[in-house]
Amino acid sequence: MPRPSRRRMADTSRSTARRAFLAALGMRECRITPLAGDASRRRYFRVIDAKGCPHVLMDAPPDSGQPVAVFVQRAAIFAAAGLSVPQLRQVDAEAGFVLMEDFGDALFSTVITDRPAAAVLLYGEAVRALVRLQAEGDRDSLPARSSAERARLALPAIEDYAAAHAPAPEADRAAFLAHLERALGRFAPESGTPVHRDCHADNLVWLPEREGLARVGWLDFQDAELGHPAYDPVSLLCDARRDLPAELVAGAKARFLGESGSDPAEFEAAWAALGAQRSLRILGIFARLARQDGKRAYLAHLPRVWRQLRSHLAHPALAELREVVAAVLPEPNPSLLSTLARSCPTPPAP
Repeated sequence: MPRPSRRRMADTSRSTARRAFLAALGMRECRITPLAGDASRRRYFRVIDAKGCPHVLMDAPPDSGQPVAVFVQRAAIFAAAGLSVPQLRQVDAEAGFVLMEDFGDALFSTVITDRPAAAVLLYGEAVRALVRLQAEGDRDSLPARSSAERARLALPAIEDYAAAHAPAPEADRAAFLAHLERALGRFAPESGTPVHRDCHADNLVWLPEREGLARVGWLDFQDAELGHPAYDPVSLLCDARRDLPAELVAGAKARFLGESGSDPAEFEAAWAALGAQRSLRILGIFARLARQDGKRAYLAHLPRVWRQLRSHLAHPALAELREVVAAVLPEPNPSLLSTLARSCPTPPAP
């Protein structure tokens, strides 16, 4: 008889721990349904208690490197700024569990797919909420990264994406980091504002029964930090998972500039540099998720991310970085995508 895999044993252990956590809250008789997760080891479940009330359970294993205490602290920052985050109903930081309010299924991505005409309203309100976060969010409680640290966050583009084609020489890696750090140096976060850091349509929930900016519900905010005001807008409007109409993007950018008072030329330069860094990082992370975790669906987004990267690199201030990227990163053509797909592991045996 085959022995169960380590992953299967770990899943069984966490399942038992989840049930024990809920039982201690008087929720032994509940229904648990998995929800779509994110690109991390966190898992989410919808929990329907005996009275039919819905909750969401976040399971962040203690060895995942994603401490629950950080999630709780970031939630408090968003709430204090007047933004909607799920109410935390029970927290066990040591075990890695959070039971929270269920915002429902009206993700921006879902609402806009069902009602495309709603996109202008939803993205407009998201932009207004970003302005509120930047103006009212607690700067003193958030970390900041140097330009060198931000450049290193894009290394997966070399180590996981390009490596599927051919390992990059150390000189190419060094040139990539040096030019990216130089491009980001102008937008160092020493005087930065709070940023969500992963702001896109799958991390925002539409809550129409609420009023004003409270209608925008925020998810996946645990990585919030200090950054440039352009970071979240470019993350929101250059979505790695979906194409947005050019007129929608232009309108939302104009609204952000008008409500934030940002200098247009400075904003466009930051949009390009920060957008390039983000696109480079996403190329690598999506390739890693496919190659290491077998999440092949992420490969379908690489051509879009590549197009976004090229658009950002077209800014005149990024000419040198553009040359380096062209030299060290291959285009995600069908041949490379096929190579990446072949390198994906098969699902673990049950």
